[in-house]
Amino acid sequence: MKDLARYRAAWHSSAANYDETVHLTTMPVPMGWRSAGAGEEWIYVDLGAASQIDDVEVVWGEAFARRYEIQLSDDAVQWCTVAEAEGTQTEAVRTRITGQARFVRVLCTEAAAAHYEIREIHVWGQNDLQYALAPMPEPEADGTQRLTGGRWTIGRAEQIAPDGAALSQPGFDDTDLLPATVPGTALVSYLNAGAIPDPDFDDDQFQISEAFFTADFWYRNTFPVPADREGQRVYLDFDAINWKADVFFNGVFLKNELKNREHSIEGAFIRSHFDVTDLVRFGADNGLAVKIYKNDTPGPVTTQGLAEGPGPNGGPLGADNPTIHAAVGWDWLPTIRGRDIGIYGDVYLRYSGSMELVDPWMKTDLELLSQTSSNPAKDLMEDALVIEQGKEPKAFDG
Repeated sequence: MKDLARYRAAWHSSAANYDETVHLTTMPVPMGWRSAGAGEEWIYVDLGAASQIDDVEVVWGEAFARRYEIQLSDDAVQWCTVAEAEGTQTEAVRTRITGQARFVRVLCTEAAAAHYEIREIHVWGQNDLQYALAPMPEPEADGTQRLTGGRWTIGRAEQIAPDGAALSQPGFDDTDLLPATVPGTALVSYLNAGAIPDPDFDDDQFQISEAFFTADFWYRNTFPVPADREGQRVYLDFDAINWKADVFFNGVFLKNELKNREHSIEGAFIRSHFDVTDLVRFGADNGLAVKIYKNDTPGPVTTQGLAEGPGPNGGPLGADNPTIHAAVGWDWLPTIRGRDIGIYGDVYLRYSGSMELVDPWMKTDLELLSQTSSNPAKDLMEDALVIEQGKEPKAFDG
């Protein structure tokens, strides 16, 4: 049997705040769900596929349900009660059931306090659900290797004990981590894996914990570097991350080329370029670990609902610029959980000889024949030259 609820999206009837939401119950974190009330309240988990269910285990907090029901459904609309149970304060209660369904609901009917607290939910059984990333793409014509798909994984830094030097070793066991979408934010990795509800649908952003995603995350990856590249310079490039990042390659921290910078990359929209030639293991796997740091001043959650109207733009998050400022809430855009932190730009390996020309800047120096014209803007764009009436255009030799 396996835990079918691990890293699966869940929904609640209510939550006491933006942090203690239901999706925490299926994550390996020391947090959980707290309901807003003590009447009939529920949580349910989408197992992702039709499943054979054998046991349901509920780990209760200080506020438990004196009585609750375990229900199954194929559509999360019609529910069938298959067992009744009694909760125990701060204890795990495991209930044996036999059934087939995609959705499992814990329906709390009698409270021992002013609310309910569920720390974890485990559903033991079997199904055929599999989630894996697409294979890493083939190298481009010039040899550039885009590091997308393949073996990227992600996890909250608080739950990962090893440091970057250990995480970036090719043989590190990351089977407990979630496959990561790169490029993409941390939130997107969990969404694509089916671990959270879609925040773009209905008001499902309120099912997602603010505290869970306002945190540091580790990404890691392993990939081969061809043996025939030995003798060339090898560069590891990042198009963009948010907010700050420490990068480790084969156990070595990659320093920021800019002065007085603590982290490998600092600020969203910053392209980063690392020469890793002396660290590469040619003809073998290489390890990469990236610690993404949360914003220092993420700002409070705003909802921008119909009742509240549009909220104020920006706010405290602006103190962390350059960052994705609108993620805290903008006009009718509500607060995005995690504020779009992650590796949201491409990551790739490039190869060259001992010298390369990068970021060329071309300055155009034209001898203007006139600084005024009656030509429409469309003609200016099409002809690319402004010429005086009745004069021949002068050849451009720049």
